Amino acid sequence: MNFRKHLLPFIGIAIHALVLTYACYVLGNIPYSFGSEKQTVKWINALSGWAFNKKYPAPEDILAINVSYDKQLVEVFDEFDLPLGVVDITDRSKLYNLLSAIDSVGGYKYIICDILLSEEYRTPADSSLFRLISDMPRISLAGGHDLLQIPEQIRHKAYLSGYSTTIEDSDFVKYPLMTHGQESLPLHMWKSLTNEDVKGSIFGCVSDGRLCRKSIFLNFPVRISESYAISEQKAWLNLGADILQVSQMLDLEKMFENKIILIGSFTEDDIHSTIAGDMPGIMINYNAYHALTAGDHKVNIFALIILYLIFYIVTFMIVRRLSLIDIIPIRFRPKSNLFRLVISWLSLSTLFSFVFFLIYILFGEVFDIFFISGYFTLLCMLRK
Repeated sequence: MNFRKHLLPFIGIAIHALVLTYACYVLGNIPYSFGSEKQTVKWINALSGWAFNKKYPAPEDILAINVSYDKQLVEVFDEFDLPLGVVDITDRSKLYNLLSAIDSVGGYKYIICDILLSEEYRTPADSSLFRLISDMPRISLAGGHDLLQIPEQIRHKAYLSGYSTTIEDSDFVKYPLMTHGQESLPLHMWKSLTNEDVKGSIFGCVSDGRLCRKSIFLNFPVRISESYAISEQKAWLNLGADILQVSQMLDLEKMFENKIILIGSFTEDDIHSTIAGDMPGIMINYNAYHALTAGDHKVNIFALIILYLIFYIVTFMIVRRLSLIDIIPIRFRPKSNLFRLVISWLSLSTLFSFVFFLIYILFGEVFDIFFISGYFTLLCMLRK
């Protein structure tokens, strides 16, 4: 009987630590961050890039095509179909010519087209362009947050490509792989090229038999934000000037063969602030796909074990009414409850910051510990 009496608190502590570990996983599935993870990851990436002189070369299997300088004017109308004026959009006739050339030679690996093809704007090339896109294999359109803005004829080729923001932070932080059961563009592309999948379960999402996330931080190992790469070669080709106007001089079959073709704006209109600096929207989509191929969406079991052990130890200390002040070998021990509470909060914040840093460095895992740290502080107050 005495054995059970002494065992029950340890079982309770173990369950409590397990629940908190799972809570960290659930918070990680939310498509935005509540804590300071963004700034921490940003500084770690910046410092590691400076310390190790990191380079971010583009893989040889991608071909980036910039449409920023290929525009056309179209009329816009109000809800009563009255003309309002004109706006500039990506030249759809040039886009049709490009896709026709790609389709005719074939051999490409995949096409990501991050161009707004909204029903709001109409051009003479629409019917031919939409028919071509509808019939082409291995092409996905970035549909933003709302797929209903995409014309019905090509809507089956469009996938979600937006990200969530908060009142305090409008920058890109995490990429949602799924939203209300709808696939994102990177997730669909990854599934198409690898035949792998992300499936829902009672406890969360599973990929290849492992627990995985629905939203992921991106480290941006692939960065194309300058017009010329490290090798002094063009990082992207301009649609009109570098391809269509000189197409007779190019070996298109060799150019497109086995390539992931990225079609989007690399210099204007679609630039987003990220932990790696300003980034074209299409590169956010590609890096999300790259993260999936690298397995970054799968939760590392060793990271969870470290979290669990830390939660177990801290819970045990709180149950035993211990704090770091009690285990640090110092002569002066303050008796003021308020002072001890402040020190406990500082020690917990420092401990969890260190754990977060360690887990990110070792495993590349990012856990939102803002609520967990606050919860333990509250638990300390109630226990005292």
